[in-house]
Amino acid sequence: MSETETIDSELYVELKKWSLDAIYNMTSRVLKEMDLSVDKQTLIFNKLKYYRFINGAEELINGSHICYMSLGNIEEQMHDHKETIIKSSIFCKINDNNAKNDGRNWLICKNYGFKVRHFQICFEDNLVFQKFNKDELLMIESAELLL
Repeated sequence: MSETETIDSELYVELKKWSLDAIYNMTSRVLKEMDLSVDKQTLIFNKLKYYRFINGAEELINGSHICYMSLGNIEEQMHDHKETIIKSSIFCKINDNNAKNDGRNWLICKNYGFKVRHFQICFEDNLVFQKFNKDELLMIESAELLL
């Protein structure tokens, strides 16, 4: 295999990660693991159309828009609050002070229009999805054209 073919195959593998199918499959797998009905999975999936699942807090980009859901009893949450199970905010940064104390990643987030504008959520207690920025959307569209 020539060097060009190696680069092309590496590029193909990288582009495959950014295809809409790959991104939607990851979100779908995460939702299926939650043991929700198909209707509830579909409802949540549709709200996360332009978001990608975040595996680790280090993947988050400061200033990005995120959606998150508590890993508590989701079935009960959906029964009580059908539309508010997915909360959204702007991710500011990881709180380094709390990470040293309990070993968990606390995300400092910001909301507009509420009395408490800055708050923290524990990454390990929530499913976190980050909205695609313009560059990522361009990359996804390019990947779709090339694949």
